[in-house]
Amino acid sequence: MKATILKTGDFIREAEITRIDALEYCYHLEFSSILQTAKDPESVQKNFSLILKRAELQALSDLLSAALRSTES
Repeated sequence: MKATILKTGDFIREAEITRIDALEYCYHLEFSSILQTAKDPESVQKNFSLILKRAELQALSDLLSAALRSTES
């Protein structure tokens, strides 16, 4: 699964989560960016990645949900 998190002018930030079939209940989470005004505008820069187990990915999801709920009031 891949999603564009931010698109501001010529800058794009994306996140992608893929299941790692060789590791049970593990996922690869990667953040990348594209600067369309760069020398190579098609070049994707890998900013940060990590491997998470399902429970850790759920904890991250819970944290994001809590952060969003706290800004609603």
